[in-house]
Amino acid sequence: EGSLDAACDVLPLLLDTIQEACVNETISAAQCQAAGDAARDPNIAKVLHTIAEDEQRHAALAWSTVRWILDEHPELHSAATEAFERALENPWRSDASGDADLIPWGVLTREAEAAVAARVIRRVIRPCMNALLGTREQVAPALE
Repeated sequence: EGSLDAACDVLPLLLDTIQEACVNETISAAQCQAAGDAARDPNIAKVLHTIAEDEQRHAALAWSTVRWILDEHPELHSAATEAFERALENPWRSDASGDADLIPWGVLTREAEAAVAARVIRRVIRPCMNALLGTREQVAPALE
């Protein structure tokens, strides 16, 4: 019937959720989707798309969890900002062989995985992070 002691009890949950789910599962979902899109075998494509949907649900829950933690414990805002920046500096990477011959079988090359990750970080994670944390993305002024 007591309340959580903010820094001690929820900080590890916040940090792990940001790294493993908000960043890594969001990237993983997009990579599974891309692998399924590239797969020629309809059964492999279906399995990969199912995995992608599952990862998307996990990621969505993670973003909601982080929002809830920050709403309940605004003093953890700077820790969350730092955790996002650390996670984005070193997102999860698979040990994929990088063999282009496996793409039709639903295995992306390292380069394809990295390209999907970069796109998701730019188009999804950073905008969601900025909205969640109330920050603005730094945009370079237009060159004349």
